[in-house]
Amino acid sequence: MAKDFVEFVLDAEGQAIVSRSGFVSQNPLAVKPDLADTTPPTFKLLTQNYKRLTVNFRFSEGRTKLDNKAQRDLRRLAEYLIRESRSADDLMLIGFADQ
Repeated sequence: MAKDFVEFVLDAEGQAIVSRSGFVSQNPLAVKPDLADTTPPTFKLLTQNYKRLTVNFRFSEGRTKLDNKAQRDLRRLAEYLIRESRSADDLMLIGFADQ
């Protein structure tokens, strides 16, 4: 029963309830990015015609595999694309890495 509850809370319907309750939902939203003045001009130019989705994909430390949250976020992204009648061609993925 606890597993079913957690699954419900983390899926789109449960996250909609989270949002309506005033908390931050994990469901992706497209937002206009607020770039700092120190953002490199090349990045600004590259992204000027795009909105940013409120999702980040992280990898397990020192690994090339997505962490558990990122695995769930991939499913959320797929649901977002279906809901918004978009395709993967509408996405631009930008990655950053540490050393």
